[in-house]
Amino acid sequence: MKKLTLVAGILMVAAVLSFGIASASAQTWGSYSDPDHTVPSDNFIELHCTVYMYGEGFGKSVEYKIIYWDGQGYKRVVEVQKATGQGELSSEYTFGSPDVEGDWHCTVYPTEYDPSSYDPADTNIVADDTLYARSYAFDDVPIMVTVIAAIGVAGLCFGIYYWMRRRHRRVEPEWPEFREYARRKYPELDEDLITMIEDLIEHQREVKR
Repeated sequence: MKKLTLVAGILMVAAVLSFGIASASAQTWGSYSDPDHTVPSDNFIELHCTVYMYGEGFGKSVEYKIIYWDGQGYKRVVEVQKATGQGELSSEYTFGSPDVEGDWHCTVYPTEYDPSSYDPADTNIVADDTLYARSYAFDDVPIMVTVIAAIGVAGLCFGIYYWMRRRHRRVEPEWPEFREYARRKYPELDEDLITMIEDLIEHQREVKR
């Protein structure tokens, strides 16, 4: 009888340990490209895109400290989030200047712990996820270069048109309007830029009158 009781006790302990291990392994923590956490993603390369973090298996209604580490291992954002009553934890971050390109880490810690640097071997880590952010995700330079280039092309187009029109004023009275000329010579020009230059031309005509 004692042997049966001992065996039953051992089986019970094994079951509890097995349940504990299963519960721990059920914890998840990953990055997504959408707020509904339906599209997993570890690559964020679009301008000013947002990473949505989500995981399950955390302590129910327990608060955690979440830290985003950039591509050079520097602490970028620190926040405290509370898990739901079902043990779900979430966070989000929108990339922007002066963030740094590279492999980022979104790490979960106990709220009382505040590391100064990222260490993958830190025993205080509750959960960790690695994601890649390209410089274009937070760099405004490409946009500025594109805008400046477009304005430069528009200015060149206007300069050539104005010079050609003055040169052919007496020979070809039916010289095409700027919009037609721009569409013919520079079809890639933005409609708003063409309209802006047309307004400048019209203003110049009014002044000369």
